[in-house]
Amino acid sequence: MAVLTAFPSLDATLRFFCLPYLPLYSFVCLSTINSTKHMSEFLTTDVLDALLSASHVERQAAEAVLRNWTVDQRIRALLQALTQQPSTNLPQSQAIAVREPVSRTEHHQQLLAVLLRREIQQSSHVALLHDAMEPLLQRIVTHSDSPGVSTNVVGDCVAEIVSVTAALASHDDGVRLVRRILSSVAEPASHADLSSLKLLVAVAERAPTVFAPAVADDVSTLVSTALRHAIHTGPPTASQVQHPGNVIRILTDLVVATARAHESVHSYGDSSGTTLDPNTRSSQLGRTCLVPLLETIRHVHDRDVVSKLLQALTSAAEHVPALLAGSPHTLPILVTVLSDVAHDATDTDVDLQLQAVQVLASLVEHHNVKHHRLTPQLVQAILQGTNGKHGVVQLCLHAMVHGTDDDWDDEPLVWHQYSNDNASDETAAFAQELLHTVLQALGKLALDVVLPSVERLCSSPEPTAVRAGLAALQVAVQAAPVSIQPHLPVVGRAALTWAAPTHHSFRVQFQATQLAGVLCELPGDATVRTLYGPQLLQALAVATGSPCPHVAAVASTAIVSYCRGDGITEVDAAQFVVPYLTDVLHALVHGPLSLSRTDRSQVVVVIRAVGAWPAWRKLPVPPLPPITPTSFLDAATGNPELAHLRGAALEAATIIGQALGDTHRELFVADAVNMMDWAVPYLNSGATHVPLEQLLSACARVASVLGEDYAPYAGVVLPHLMQRATAAADMEVTEGDQAGWDATQRQQVVRDDEQGTESMTIAIPGRGLAKVTVNTTRIQEKAQAVRAIYEHAVALGAAFPQSEACLDAFLELVRFPYSAEIRAVSAQTLAAIYEASCAHGEDGGMRVPATYLPLIAQGIATQIYEQDEADMDALYAMADSLSEIYYSIYRRLAKFGPVLLEKFTVGTASATVQLFMQAMVACLERRRETADILSGSPQSPLGEDEHAEYAELLRLEETLLTPLVDAVGYTLKFLRHEFLPIFEAHVLPVLGPYLSTGNDIRARLATVCLFDDCVEYCGAAAAAKFAPMLMEGALLGMNDASNGQDEELLRAAIYGIAQIARYAPSSVLAPHAHSLVQHLATISSQPKDEADNVAIHENAVSTLASLVLIGNAPFRGSAFVKPETALHIFLANLPLREDADEAKICHSGLCDLVERNTIDVTETCQELIRIIGEILVYVDDEEDLASPETLLRSVGILFRMQKEVHGDAMQRAFASIPDEAQAAINNAMQQHSRQFNCVVTP
Repeated sequence: MAVLTAFPSLDATLRFFCLPYLPLYSFVCLSTINSTKHMSEFLTTDVLDALLSASHVERQAAEAVLRNWTVDQRIRALLQALTQQPSTNLPQSQAIAVREPVSRTEHHQQLLAVLLRREIQQSSHVALLHDAMEPLLQRIVTHSDSPGVSTNVVGDCVAEIVSVTAALASHDDGVRLVRRILSSVAEPASHADLSSLKLLVAVAERAPTVFAPAVADDVSTLVSTALRHAIHTGPPTASQVQHPGNVIRILTDLVVATARAHESVHSYGDSSGTTLDPNTRSSQLGRTCLVPLLETIRHVHDRDVVSKLLQALTSAAEHVPALLAGSPHTLPILVTVLSDVAHDATDTDVDLQLQAVQVLASLVEHHNVKHHRLTPQLVQAILQGTNGKHGVVQLCLHAMVHGTDDDWDDEPLVWHQYSNDNASDETAAFAQELLHTVLQALGKLALDVVLPSVERLCSSPEPTAVRAGLAALQVAVQAAPVSIQPHLPVVGRAALTWAAPTHHSFRVQFQATQLAGVLCELPGDATVRTLYGPQLLQALAVATGSPCPHVAAVASTAIVSYCRGDGITEVDAAQFVVPYLTDVLHALVHGPLSLSRTDRSQVVVVIRAVGAWPAWRKLPVPPLPPITPTSFLDAATGNPELAHLRGAALEAATIIGQALGDTHRELFVADAVNMMDWAVPYLNSGATHVPLEQLLSACARVASVLGEDYAPYAGVVLPHLMQRATAAADMEVTEGDQAGWDATQRQQVVRDDEQGTESMTIAIPGRGLAKVTVNTTRIQEKAQAVRAIYEHAVALGAAFPQSEACLDAFLELVRFPYSAEIRAVSAQTLAAIYEASCAHGEDGGMRVPATYLPLIAQGIATQIYEQDEADMDALYAMADSLSEIYYSIYRRLAKFGPVLLEKFTVGTASATVQLFMQAMVACLERRRETADILSGSPQSPLGEDEHAEYAELLRLEETLLTPLVDAVGYTLKFLRHEFLPIFEAHVLPVLGPYLSTGNDIRARLATVCLFDDCVEYCGAAAAAKFAPMLMEGALLGMNDASNGQDEELLRAAIYGIAQIARYAPSSVLAPHAHSLVQHLATISSQPKDEADNVAIHENAVSTLASLVLIGNAPFRGSAFVKPETALHIFLANLPLREDADEAKICHSGLCDLVERNTIDVTETCQELIRIIGEILVYVDDEEDLASPETLLRSVGILFRMQKEVHGDAMQRAFASIPDEAQAAINNAMQQHSRQFNCVVTP
């Protein structure tokens, strides 16, 4: 105890737990005292045993000894102990002599090697590591006759030395080290020495970028030699158990690792790494090395060895498919071998069969494999098998039948787990996942094989077979939603048949009910509802009352799916929901909502039923839920399910209240106020009866209902939301371990569902393995808080509490490094807060929005540029948010422009536009690649589902393009002529070519829009310079043969012609004037209310008028169109409403024509009164269609007509217009008369 008391700094708890281990701990402390004299004690057998102890305290005490010396000293001592060689070239003061030989037990040797590897990872002393290389290599070679785990770990040490060298020294040093290793182990490796081969695998995996250039063709030669040696050396020795099988496995690992190393170094022009060029290193390795290995695999009978071989092949299929399919001759052999492996596995060894399936499933989902290597014969062999052997479909279905848990009914429901079907059915779930991959990859080809098999399963008397058949149908619906369409009547009938409670198996009923819900989520038309709407809802309503909690819960979820559809296309509620709503509500109220809330599974059923209520939110008047969040506050508070039930009730009530909208707002306002009167003291009390995230989200929905009336509650709710939104990320970096590093190597994230965390382990040269853990639950809570703040900002508008700290916080969150979702919703919230700030600034001053505009622009633009292109939702959200922020400025330019743009410099604009254009280049390139895939080839056409998938990708890129173009366009309008250098430097080089070349119609649309703006806003010089280019694009855009029938492009092209007519020299239009006028007259001569696209129609009217009637019309008086025809078209289509700017121009132009007597007020009396009356009505409704000056001139025209037109004609014209137009005219004339003392005679 005297030793312990000598170290008061030791943690008291640690000292307490060390008492049983006092001798070891005393040794530790004494070693610390004498470390400068004798640094060998920590390598004694006692210390090594302590490090291997199950006791955390013993291990911690032993680790403390190791930490007394530097990394370099530990490396030297461990190396000496491991190799039993004296340390060389070391000053005596740094040497650590081993006082007594360390026991040569395998456990001790392995521990020494593990410790050495750890120290190597933390070392930055490259020279020392190079000195350690030779003794380690010698140990591997000299122990080849008796390999063990320790020898393998020594190989890992060598691999770490190479990795650290490549990272800290130079690439060339790393290559030299690999060549040195290869020369040392080449001979034993070629004689199938496992340790030498494993060493090469480890080096290839840890240092791929230096391994690939160092080995060249050596691996092919080595693999061929070692394989021949392994096969022909006769039976294995006692020290090499099952030697041939192990050699085949390690050689396969080496081939895969080498191929992956080559892929990491060389780019073969395929961003996904899936090129199948037969001339690449990977393809050559497949042909020369993998094929011979595959042909020997069928002779390996050790189940564990076969399993590891299949794991290696799966890795190759996922990461380097060229190894398996780069050569056309490799893939057929692979399919045959895998079929043999699956066939040879016993029916009870389902896991091994699925491993064989996984290789093929991972391979066929690669686009190039599907379209360049899979022949009809291979597809048949993969799906159906050959020579009496099952294909992947039968193997998956077999596993789905036999891989389920018999105790499923007894599993408790968990409130946050929506599908309990496969809670403990890992094998069946894995089989479903593989079947999904195959169906998604091969579409109709696979579906045609699956459906007959499903029919047989559903005809079986065995419930497990029926369940598997229904599960397969669910997989088919989700994986091949287009190909399944012709079979929906049969699939729907199966779901209805087996969902009926007359069947005795709850498991089957659950699966059928879940299938019904999935059917309701199919994209596109309402086929399922049309066929089975009443029956489906009736079956689901009955199922909500099932005595099995699993069935009852999933039935409520399926009802939500029925009402929601695919989430994109609106379900026709009047046809498919309203007629059956009463029966469904009755079933819910008297079924799950009447259950006792003492059983936890039943509470979960109630949560699901309450959660179904938001499904009615699209109805004209959705019903409020019959259950309130305060109805169980007196119940026991210790049950977490009850807390979430209260939260679900809050969510249901507020979602429905929000959906009521302004029309029926009064139905919910009283409840909303009561809810907030309850919520505010609840928030202040810190109680836990309701999950805080659900309560705060509900408050946000109430805010959207109450609007500015919510302001009294904002001061209580928003601090809670801001605290959650701005809380530091729950992320920590700790020491990593080998298991975590192995998972990272497999590109897996380690999830801890109990703690709500995800972690990855990374290797940091000079430090070692580091484990990065992120609390994903906290991140989800952060995202919910950010969304709730967005709702508050939108609802409160100018009443939103103004805070520069709030803007600062969300500017920071836009760069949040751990979640794309956080970055996206933060950008959207930043846009809402900025708009609220501008609205507040209209009365309180624009200092805050002006200050933050350049900061926000630069921040979001930078994040757009840096955002991972795979996360399209986040990219779009950020681009759209910045576009919205710019719009907040644009719509206030007339009144506050100079103030708002005070700090938005040309430099800021140039920097952000450059980032936008770089993002646009990437977007357009992805569109080109996707369009090329969609065009396909006659030899390998896309399947229906695959075509739909790529078409959706193309649409998503198109969606992203729009806000990027808008952001550039708004910037142009902010700077006007000052934008011209930016346009020439960044916009023109990227988009200019699309005006005349290329097949991307949406890219041409983007280009035409920006060139339209340039001609309109950037001044006469810009108009003269770029109008000819715009003319070329506009002509293509107006031509149905070249515009792809794209109405937006047609509208933009017509608009561009108007801008050229107004701002560019007439010589630009002259060669095309006649055809343009005729084309525009044709479009605009039909009645506007019969036009297919009113916006195009009005643009054509405006452009025609700009060419021949109004303003500086370059072809006024020409013979291209009769003046009376042009005037008739113009008057018949006024007023314009679709484009406010064009409306103002044309309505002002109308006044010009009347004032110049181009229009005879007597002849056009009725038309003029109608037009002016309608303009006045729309302006009264706050449509910005005419300037104050134009309104004044319009009323003046009315007074002129009063004088010049006969009274009867005026009375008839006035009587012919609607009452609201008459009232608007009377009101305007009376105001005018009061101002100018005129006499009004209606």
